Amino acid sequence: MSIMSLASGQSFSYQNVERSAQNSLRWAAERFDEEDEIDSANQFLKIHRTVHGEIEKNLYTSKEFSPSEKQNAILEHNDRMLLSLISLHDFVQVCNSITSDYKDKDDKYKLNLHAPAEIYCGLTIASDVGIKENNKVTTLKQGSSLAHVLPVYDPLGRLLKEASSFKDAAITVSRICLFQVACVFNLSKKHEDGYNFISESMLWVSFSPSERQMAIESFRNQLKTPVPVERPSPPAERPSPWAPVEKPPLGTTARPVPGPSFGGSEAAIRK
Repeated sequence: MSIMSLASGQSFSYQNVERSAQNSLRWAAERFDEEDEIDSANQFLKIHRTVHGEIEKNLYTSKEFSPSEKQNAILEHNDRMLLSLISLHDFVQVCNSITSDYKDKDDKYKLNLHAPAEIYCGLTIASDVGIKENNKVTTLKQGSSLAHVLPVYDPLGRLLKEASSFKDAAITVSRICLFQVACVFNLSKKHEDGYNFISESMLWVSFSPSERQMAIESFRNQLKTPVPVERPSPPAERPSPWAPVEKPPLGTTARPVPGPSFGGSEAAIRK
């Protein structure tokens, strides 16, 4: 597996994924292949926000499910979770490859830090609001998304705002991605290949430059250090049954070997 591989290009990314989502992933990947990394990163970011919004919206539904509907809803939820992680993973990989400045010449962020107005953000306005723009007043009704009224930072946008570079953003978001994978890893055996791919890929990106250098040096030292090979001990020599019996030296008397005992005293035996 290449460190720079996109999860959206793997076979697991098209399992039970809606066609519209497949097309969006393919479009974002094509922008990356065409070396338009900024647009590609923003496309993957939008996909993640859209899917995450759908997940959050479905979690707060008051619909009564039959047993079969509940099972289908759980499977659909797991599929969306994988899609959310795929888009987040690829966003990280694209950001990690960008070497340009994090902001443009007008000191504006190149990434879309605000949650798009058309995406569910969970917060709605409590009363009607009139918005005046270009001498025209537009009234937003109670219950409209807050993102339609104000530019809203979602949690991910707030973290991206604190980053100082694209690589810094990649490190921060990769750790979030790793944590999210760990939370759902055991929920779906079907998506195990995808979870493993994302975890292994994000683990390397999550290292800071100093941590990465330490890991490389540690690996090099392991290659230089010879590993002692334990050789098996030779089997103990067994005495040959034909070996000559050593006789005692001349002038010495061999110690008598006691014979068998038949019971009774020695005097009785002599009688």
